[in-house]
Amino acid sequence: MTPMNPTRRDTLKVALLGGATALLPVRLDAAPARVFQPAPIRWIDGTAPTMHLGQTFGIAWPRGVLKRNTALAVRTADGADIPAQTWTTATWPDGSIKWTAHAIPADVAPAGLIVTRGRATTPARAVKVTETTDAVLIDVGDLRWEIGRTGPALVRSASQSGRPVLGAVSLVGSVKSDPLHGEPVSFAGEIEKVSIEQRGPVRAVVKIEGRHAMADRRWLPFTVRLYAYAGSAALRIVHSFVFDGNAGHDFLASLGVQASVPMRGALHDRHVRIATDGQMFAEGVRPLTGLRRDPGRAFREAQIAGHATPPLATMAPAVRDTLERIPAWGDFRLEQPNANGWQLTKRTAPGQGLDRRR
Repeated sequence: MTPMNPTRRDTLKVALLGGATALLPVRLDAAPARVFQPAPIRWIDGTAPTMHLGQTFGIAWPRGVLKRNTALAVRTADGADIPAQTWTTATWPDGSIKWTAHAIPADVAPAGLIVTRGRATTPARAVKVTETTDAVLIDVGDLRWEIGRTGPALVRSASQSGRPVLGAVSLVGSVKSDPLHGEPVSFAGEIEKVSIEQRGPVRAVVKIEGRHAMADRRWLPFTVRLYAYAGSAALRIVHSFVFDGNAGHDFLASLGVQASVPMRGALHDRHVRIATDGQMFAEGVRPLTGLRRDPGRAFREAQIAGHATPPLATMAPAVRDTLERIPAWGDFRLEQPNANGWQLTKRTAPGQGLDRRR
């Protein structure tokens, strides 16, 4: 209603209110109705990898489409179920799901996937996490990882069907007081806290927090996450740290991971594999390839493939009788000295047999 004799103020007031009313929706929080549609997933480069050790991907969902705790399944384009583990990473203000994450086992690599509503399939050999008073145990099939709650070893050991396959895995490094002429002082990581972020069945995640220790100093706080996937014999390590030293006095000379590996086979049956950018360095500790005398095709092919060689009795006598004279590489070192390349150095023993590759 307006007064019988409106003033200029009354006229402006009515006009503003009328305009505002025309711009407002019936309900400020109303959203257009949305119908759930399965989400198609594809590999970024368009083709599935020939091998992978487990994958995790995320999906964004429109507001109001998925209610909280909605069960989701992962399937191939033709409807076959894929074992998967799903969890919510973000929600909309109305409580509906905004982002979900999905983990699939190793070597499940169809060209495309679909995430839809339904009950997720569990892998035949699920990842299991158990706890003891001083350790966390991750079981992937017949492979067991033992993670300590205290001490320097991130991973105390790994065993397969009860047979040790890996010893202690620790964080190590060194620091100099002078970047050019200082002598490096070594330090190692010390665990302060261990927590379990995921327990499986497809993916397990263990978070390790601590500091690096040297003499009476504890510094460089670190966080390490260990990822285990169903169907994979690998344990992914993601390491981050905070530099809390003196920028004018503490110059990091090295920082990395050190692992001890039990060796039982003959030197020519031991193999080194180092993954670099887009390629793999692979070599036997005692190479049987490139020799002046040929040990035999079966021996060469077995070593290149990373398999145990046939019995020595079948090796060419000219090589078998002088096998111990073939140099055995005792140390391999991979460095990234700058942002544009890397360097691989190997030697037979300290001060001997040095070889570099870039």
